[in-house]
Amino acid sequence: KKKKKKKTPRRSRNRIMPGSEKELNELVGLLKFNCINEDYYKIITETIAFLLQVGKQSLAHALYESYNDLLDQIDESQKARKESADKEMEVARVEARREGRDYDVVPIECEAEINSLFCKQLPSSIQQVFSFLN
Repeated sequence: KKKKKKKTPRRSRNRIMPGSEKELNELVGLLKFNCINEDYYKIITETIAFLLQVGKQSLAHALYESYNDLLDQIDESQKARKESADKEMEVARVEARREGRDYDVVPIECEAEINSLFCKQLPSSIQQVFSFLN
């Protein structure tokens, strides 16, 4: 009889190891996906303008507020992440000095890419419209 080769279960084949490069790349991709790119930005601004033109101020305002909430959340998240990273770096630097070692910063390849993620402000014309309506 020939022995069959054991296959690993499907669950364990597709599982991503925590802390792996593959997991990091997927997280960076998820962050990029959740930030509004230039095409979506244009669609959102045009939709708000259209809704205002056809008299749907409540829908335009809801879209405007939602976009600004997303923008604020991304800004807050970026600031918190940078502050946390700076604190961790300072703690590691102090620890290294206390132990008599040199502290070398090892940059992560995708860190600059993450730092550059943001959402653009809506055009001033749209912001002015809502400042008059409120």
